[in-house]
Amino acid sequence: MTTATTSRVVIHDSHTEPVVGVAVQLLNVLGHDVALTESCDAALASAMERRTNLLVLTLTDPSEQSAALERLATCPANVRPQHVAILSDDDDADSRGLPLQRKLPDVKVHLFVRPVHAHGLLKVIKRITAANN
Repeated sequence: MTTATTSRVVIHDSHTEPVVGVAVQLLNVLGHDVALTESCDAALASAMERRTNLLVLTLTDPSEQSAALERLATCPANVRPQHVAILSDDDDADSRGLPLQRKLPDVKVHLFVRPVHAHGLLKVIKRITAANN
């Protein structure tokens, strides 16, 4: 099964998130163009090269999360990813007021916390796939 319009997905593969391997396999089976990167910097650079539907970052430190979103905010709106999924194990990020939506108002930013991050990421993949069919 392939999508009518191939979507581009950039994933920062930190090798610490087993869900990333499952997501990559699912995305490939569904016909998405998946780019894996070894670092967050490489993922951000790849996502800013051309239009990306989903950017997945594994960032546990809130300052790293804010820095990544600040970097995306500096790129032109027409090449910003439609969705940014941040995989974290910091369950207090929301209570500290991490300003995810304010930094990128035209991008849907998702913060997924362990252990339910796999479920959330799969829901985003499902939405992107449905939108491209």
